Amino acid sequence: NALVGAKEQYLQEGFQAFLQKPIDYKKLESFLSILVPAKNTSAPLQGLPERGSEIDLSTFDLSDRQIKILKDYMDNKLSYKEISEKYYISISTVKKDMADIFCKFNVKNINELYFLLSQFVIK
Repeated sequence: NALVGAKEQYLQEGFQAFLQKPIDYKKLESFLSILVPAKNTSAPLQGLPERGSEIDLSTFDLSDRQIKILKDYMDNKLSYKEISEKYYISISTVKKDMADIFCKFNVKNINELYFLLSQFVIK
């Protein structure tokens, strides 16, 4: 936020931290490690490349449809309903595919998945 005094205003309103743009990912990680207890975080997935590197989704034993759905979500943040309409599949099929993707990436939900994969260039 480019407004003068924004940091002080947010902290006064009860925010626990303030991070200016452009985001410094080391600071973000530091803030999150303080705010999120370690016992509630998923164990990191083994075999991931270095942050900022290219990641090939086909190496994670995903179906072609799961790869398309995942890429579409990461690029466009489509809802499950929008994904089901785009690919002519039921919402329950989207949910099942996403649950399978969560398991393969060792995350609990779509937000964790997005945070994890946004650290890479998806191939």
